[in-house]
Amino acid sequence: MMIRLGARIAAAAFLLFGIGQVRADEPPALFVFLPASAPSEIDAGKESDFGGVQSLSLRPNTAVEQFLYVKNPFSGDDRNFVVEWRTSTGTAQAKVTLPGTGSWRRVLFPKAAIAPMVPPVAAAPPAATEAAPPGVRQTLTALPGGQFGFVVELRLLNEDGKTAAREKDGLKRPYAYSRRIQILNPRDYLTVTGSNVKDAGKIDGVAFSTAVNRGEWSKTPSISDAEVPLTLSFQPLKPGAKLTPQAGRYEQTLPTKTDAKAGLFGAVGGDKADYEIVFGAEGLRRIFSYQPSQSGRPDQNMLIPNADTRVHLFAVGRNETVPALMPNAKFPIRIEVDNPSADLPLRLVTRSPSGPTGTPSEETVVLGTAHDEQVWIEISGPNGGIAAASRVREWTRELDLKAFRGKVQIEAVYGISVISSITVIVDDTAPPIERIAFGEFPKEQVKGTPLPVKVSK
Repeated sequence: MMIRLGARIAAAAFLLFGIGQVRADEPPALFVFLPASAPSEIDAGKESDFGGVQSLSLRPNTAVEQFLYVKNPFSGDDRNFVVEWRTSTGTAQAKVTLPGTGSWRRVLFPKAAIAPMVPPVAAAPPAATEAAPPGVRQTLTALPGGQFGFVVELRLLNEDGKTAAREKDGLKRPYAYSRRIQILNPRDYLTVTGSNVKDAGKIDGVAFSTAVNRGEWSKTPSISDAEVPLTLSFQPLKPGAKLTPQAGRYEQTLPTKTDAKAGLFGAVGGDKADYEIVFGAEGLRRIFSYQPSQSGRPDQNMLIPNADTRVHLFAVGRNETVPALMPNAKFPIRIEVDNPSADLPLRLVTRSPSGPTGTPSEETVVLGTAHDEQVWIEISGPNGGIAAASRVREWTRELDLKAFRGKVQIEAVYGISVISSITVIVDDTAPPIERIAFGEFPKEQVKGTPLPVKVSK
């Protein structure tokens, strides 16, 4: 099967990278982000020729430096303004002189310009945030996110730092813009362009090749042009099933030049169970997933795409169908989502019919969006622009099961009705005394150290 990118991808790229999050009550656009290759001043209406966008868009697990541009909302003479950058972590201001011709001019914030926000009342200490990823300047500031992402507010102020009221606006509303820093889904700029499946009628083996096309990258220069890392893996669909990958190419990088392609191929053996073929990109394991056709007819051997939104919940390091464990404060789980939708919440629900006191126990943890995302920002980067970096990965959590006993159900709920669950047995019942015996004593026993004890079956 061959799928090519055409004009619809270019249109989608414009919608994805060019519009951003714009409120209906906002004034006409005065701010735009442009790459470092753009000149310091651009004529009005020419910003799109240089890849101008209204919101910062980041690929997962990449870093990029952009420049903020602004134009004068008032016609006539040149005027002095103050541009204010505001997030929940602080504010920064830069002075700029804007021509009355309406042309765009680059904004340069001074080094260490961020002033911390002062809370109106005493606030709890902020939660610890991760250090910036390797290879990213450690001076970047982590932005708190959540279900609705990472938000920056841009304001145009008068020279004295006071609000500049909109021209011909009886309400005297400010020139204020809310912009969301978007982390892109690789599905929006990658596509599987072909596949070839051999011997798909055999449940325990498949071989195939595929190519992933970068699309019209040159039309969206505002995002990183780093190569795209790709991966291939096989995932059993039944708990406890074991698959054995065979010779193949399971990792590859895709150049970001126009019409670049990269091939992945492999084969699998092992348990005769249903499985799926999973393609990863940008450090995420699950971007595209397919099931092999089991028609048994060579002319119908193909990959069947999984188009539905699905959640996959795994007990990390446990292959049992129903793991059994002691009450544990660190039970690791991993969550992966197929075909996620924007802004749907992901949450974990843990419940059991009884806790340590015999009463039912239930706990819900709201994780946020389909992936664990973090953004770092430095408003005066290495070249004077807005340096931004993203870290995106599948959710992993260590659950505290000390308050649960018996058969415990752990659910990953995406949105309202997309659910995946696993069951574990939590048991702290002591074994009968007749099954407990001392083990073999060492020749020397240090005072205060435990004696060896074993429990018979």
